[in-house]
Amino acid sequence: MLTQLFAQCAPSVAPETLMPLVSVESAQEPFAVANITDNTSHYFDKQSDAVKFLNTLTRQGKNFSAGLMQINAKNFSGLGLTNETVFDYCTNIKAGSKILENCYLKTTKKEKNEQVAIRNALSCYYSGNEKRGYKKESNGTSYIERIEMKSIRGKLPVVPALITGNQSTGKNIQNKSFLIMDAENEGWDIFKDYLKSDSQ
Repeated sequence: MLTQLFAQCAPSVAPETLMPLVSVESAQEPFAVANITDNTSHYFDKQSDAVKFLNTLTRQGKNFSAGLMQINAKNFSGLGLTNETVFDYCTNIKAGSKILENCYLKTTKKEKNEQVAIRNALSCYYSGNEKRGYKKESNGTSYIERIEMKSIRGKLPVVPALITGNQSTGKNIQNKSFLIMDAENEGWDIFKDYLKSDSQ
């Protein structure tokens, strides 16, 4: 389901990047809320319950992030979000992807290595700058490392892809059956932490 949503709602961002990002940010829970002020995380089964919780946090003046991509409340206005719409799957993915894309476009102006630029953009998404995401935190890992650990890279299919046509026979077929993305390839990943900055 998420893969289809990524293609529909965020076609400009590779799904190999979005999937680990969402996994780290919200554990793929659409009604996840991080109460940043009180340093707590909450998961709801119903959207209505999540909305009520956000309304309470808003009245209390608390800072929070919400939804699949954990969009920070301070960005709601600029992204056209409300406490209700932030939990819409596609709306949330579009908003988060816009933040990530803006970060990536900014990082590529200074960094020509694509993979470094992507990681810098993820750090930007996480913290508002390109360095914080690389720093080790209390759990012993950095934000970038947590994203990479959620990456789908290196998982080989039990049965390789079928090749048809002239390549279906011959000595050179064994190396063309499927592609594997590694840490230096485009299929790396992303992150999680309830500690959000103003960038999200």
